[in-house]
Amino acid sequence: MLISEELSEKGRLLVVGNVLVVILMFLVAFYYYLILPEVIPTHFSFGGKPDRYGSKDWILIMPFLFSMAQITILILTRYRFRTWKLLNVPIDLNKLDEKKRVTAINRYFEFLLMFSFELGLCLLLLEIGMFECIKMGKLALWFYLLLIPIFLLIIPYAISYSKLNEKLKKEIGL
Repeated sequence: MLISEELSEKGRLLVVGNVLVVILMFLVAFYYYLILPEVIPTHFSFGGKPDRYGSKDWILIMPFLFSMAQITILILTRYRFRTWKLLNVPIDLNKLDEKKRVTAINRYFEFLLMFSFELGLCLLLLEIGMFECIKMGKLALWFYLLLIPIFLLIIPYAISYSKLNEKLKKEIGL
C-alpha cells in the first residue's frame, strides 16, 4: 500500500472505534447471557408486558445482527480501492488522476466509517436497552427513546453527504 493510500488519522481512529463497538456488542451480550435465567421474555406486547418466552440463547445472536453494518463497512474499507464503486458516488472518480482519486475514495470511506461508528453506538445502546428490559421482565417506556437517535442520524448524514460531494468537486476541480 502506498503512503498516499492510507486513511488519515481520523479514518484510522474511526476504524478502531468501529472495531471497539463491535467487540463491546459481543461483550455486552455475553455478560447478559451469563446473568439472565435460561427462559427469558422474547417479545413484548404494546402494553410492555412479555407475551412470548424462549431460550436465552438468542441473546448470543443479537451482536451478530447488530454488528453486521459495522463489519461490512470495515471489510469494504479494507478493500476500498476495489470496492469504492459500490458507493455509487456522484463524481466520476475514474476521470481523476490517481492522487485525487485516492484522496476522494479515502474521504468517502471516512465519511462512511463515521456514520457506521455513530450507528454502532446507537445499536449498542439499543442492545443494552433490550437486555435491560428482558432483565426487568417488562418493556420500559425509556426503551422507545433509544430508537430516536437511530432515526435522527439519517437526516444529518444525508445533508453531510451532499456537502461532502460539493466540497470534493471543488477540491478536485470538477
